[in-house]
Amino acid sequence: MACVSAGPKTYAQTEEVVVVVVVVVVVVVVVVVVVVVVAAVIVRVVVVVAVIVRVVVVVVVVVVRVGGGGVVVVVVVVVFLVVVVVVVVTGDTYTKEKRKASFKVSTSQGNVVVVVVVVVVVVTIGAAAVVAALVVNIVVE
Repeated sequence: MACVSAGPKTYAQTEEVVVVVVVVVVVVVVVVVVVVVVAAVIVRVVVVVAVIVRVVVVVVVVVVRVGGGGVVVVVVVVVFLVVVVVVVVTGDTYTKEKRKASFKVSTSQGNVVVVVVVVVVVVTIGAAAVVAALVVNIVVE
């Protein structure tokens, strides 16, 4: 609230920073989702967990450097990544079961459909969660 009382220029600058942060976070989330899904499909869960640990470390470092109430953002990103892993592993198991049940189903098409659905759902949920977390941070501060 101090920004508002300081004058319109300061408030406008704060607003620009918030917009930039939101855009950067959404882009990072989309890239992370794509990397995690591709890693899960290609080399399974161990590598995915390693990728997630690295991403979480990077997010924590960025939030600490930027400052402010970034705890909510970190929590949202961690929960979001856990959801990604669960969905990917579930989708992978489901695809394997479908293969066992019927060899008539084209496995490559099945995999593509599972990956596309996972990416769309996860990106939507993740973007919404990150924006919500940023809004909560702004309102709280």
